[in-house]
Amino acid sequence: MKICNIQPDYTLKLSIALSEDELKWGRAELANLIDNQKKKVVGIFRNARYDKKLPDTFWMELTEELQKQSDEELLFVDILSPDVPTRLREDMYEYAQKDLRKLAAFMASLDAFICGDTGPMHLASASGVPTIALFKTTAPTLYGTLKESDLSLVMQEKSPDKIAEEIKEHLQAL
Repeated sequence: MKICNIQPDYTLKLSIALSEDELKWGRAELANLIDNQKKKVVGIFRNARYDKKLPDTFWMELTEELQKQSDEELLFVDILSPDVPTRLREDMYEYAQKDLRKLAAFMASLDAFICGDTGPMHLASASGVPTIALFKTTAPTLYGTLKESDLSLVMQEKSPDKIAEEIKEHLQAL
């Protein structure tokens, strides 16, 4: 994908190099959380610093649009942080983990991960999960994800339904 007439260099690889035991732990952690349901699981991380943070109203609309546009039921896991200690909606799962390797192992078990321009974006990408990074104020050419399965999306004036459509198209193409 070309961004601002610059072709990302996919030869650069970011990997946290999780062991098979760590990946197994992450899969078990997710299975326990969602009670072994066989559905697509999308993680979201709502926190970000300063003007990179997106309001909860945006996240509500985006997750509703993703569900509406999906051909199957999606389960959402809200990844919590000290600054965001409660989940967005009651019908979402929540997960918090202070150990970054364990958090990465959990993220690796997700079907997709959506967040703003944050440290967890890079951790998720390094874990191997398809990562969708929403850029509100910073440049994805400088700070975006590096894997071909990732999407660094410039939000500009796009509505949540348009962003959901672009995410859906990206994930279907994988």
